[in-house]
Amino acid sequence: MVVMPLNRPWIVRGGTVLLALLIMGCGPDDLGDPALEQTQQEIVNGTVDHGDPAVVALTRWGQAFCSGTLITPTVVLTAAHCLPPNVPEITTTYPDIEVFFGTQTGNGTYVEVVDGWTNPAWDDNATYDDIGLLRLGSAGPATPIVLNETFVSQGQAVRIIGFGVTAESASDSGTKRQGTGTVQDLDPFLMVVASTPSATCFGDSGGPTLADMGNGEVIIGVHSRSDCNTGYIEMRVDGYLYHINAFIAAGPSCDQDGQCALGCAEPDPDCPCAEDGHCTDACPIPADDPDCAPDCSADGQCNAECGTDDPDCYNPVCAADGYCNPDCVFDADCGSGVCVGLECRWIAGDISDRKYSGDLLTSDCSFRDRRPAGLRGAWLALGLLALFGWRRRR
Repeated sequence: MVVMPLNRPWIVRGGTVLLALLIMGCGPDDLGDPALEQTQQEIVNGTVDHGDPAVVALTRWGQAFCSGTLITPTVVLTAAHCLPPNVPEITTTYPDIEVFFGTQTGNGTYVEVVDGWTNPAWDDNATYDDIGLLRLGSAGPATPIVLNETFVSQGQAVRIIGFGVTAESASDSGTKRQGTGTVQDLDPFLMVVASTPSATCFGDSGGPTLADMGNGEVIIGVHSRSDCNTGYIEMRVDGYLYHINAFIAAGPSCDQDGQCALGCAEPDPDCPCAEDGHCTDACPIPADDPDCAPDCSADGQCNAECGTDDPDCYNPVCAADGYCNPDCVFDADCGSGVCVGLECRWIAGDISDRKYSGDLLTSDCSFRDRRPAGLRGAWLALGLLALFGWRRRR
């Protein structure tokens, strides 16, 4: 997060916001050691957010250093100062970043990054153009959030989300938190949001500012700068739709271009083993292709996905082991009987003693009365009537 010094007022004149800027929050001090301690606290005057699955953390070594939002199945919107070449201490190429989906880093899903775009107009002294994009190697496990395309007005209530710290001096980034604010001033590319009562801080950069514009919440801004206290500056997404849509349209092709594309008519040569609806010989290890049916043939290899359908995985035990095995033609536990279910069935000529204890056969096989309970009761009643009649005749 780019933070404004607390002793400098914001001056808004003619739609231009004049600020004294200080770059903080995206250097190695914020990323810290991979063992960085994290605690469950709230955003500055906010709460832990267990929802909003499309809001993500940008991570390096599993640790969050910025935030973002999934806006298509494979594209994440974030801030330019969170991306190369603006943070060389953290990452030098886009694939060095992993995008995290979840509430707290370490307990969710990490998705690899294959490409990105950093607005070249942004630099350390820029007020505008703090917009960047990442392309994922596979679809994110969340429904994307829609971008705003309509006019935003002063006084608009907003909701802010990010994985940043709870105070300027804190080091508890990595937990998704949410809060509320109000649009205080704006021009075609930028918004000033008042902390009413919540504020963004280090690590929230790139996260979304959401507002209900009449048909549910949409993204109206991207976190850029803050003083972690009284207010913060947002890039208006409707002012950068051209750049955003151009990156989305120039997505990976189904040709060999070093990126995985989804929905190709044929397997993408860059990722033939992907779950793309195509089972292909181009995948070096067929078992790695989730689109291929498992090989359950007797080939000397046991395929765990086949279970007992693979003869290499299962050899029925037909010896006297105390169990009646229905896969055996003759099981030693049944004598000359055969197993059906977990019970032995009698064969003519077998007069051996049979005992039964639950489904475990303790010696030879035994038999349950296979007649339905009602039928067994009927035979008992007929027997009693016959006995009663015989006694009366006597």
